[in-house]
Amino acid sequence: MKSIGGYTLIELLVAMSLAGILSGIATVNFVEMSNPSLSAASNISTYLKQARARALATTSAYTLTATNTETIVATYGSTCSAVQTPDPELTLQLEKASLTSISWTICFNSRGFPDSNVIIPVVDIYSSQNTVEVLLGGAIRIQ
Repeated sequence: MKSIGGYTLIELLVAMSLAGILSGIATVNFVEMSNPSLSAASNISTYLKQARARALATTSAYTLTATNTETIVATYGSTCSAVQTPDPELTLQLEKASLTSISWTICFNSRGFPDSNVIIPVVDIYSSQNTVEVLLGGAIRIQ
């Protein structure tokens, strides 16, 4: 006897279930991508971690300052109070979001510890707001 090719009902149900689960996961991920303030806060967090890592790797003090509401620049020196040299490779330009305050400065010493606890508020074009907090132990969190 020749069998007729085709799919069983169980195979179709499994395939449709998997397609539904995958589309649900994709929808959740796309919704997260449409939050510019959270994306900017994540970029700032990564930037701060990179500056902290450079301070540790080079045994230099890295100072981060906002030059305007969309740009953060880094300088380095032997200590936080020493003469600072700009690091052109370590600049962050925000897109679709901006800093609501530029009066802060963070200096990571050669051991990776910041000189103060700093909260950096970020707002996007939709008025959604997140904050990036740098803790005294060097940890960085997004809220």
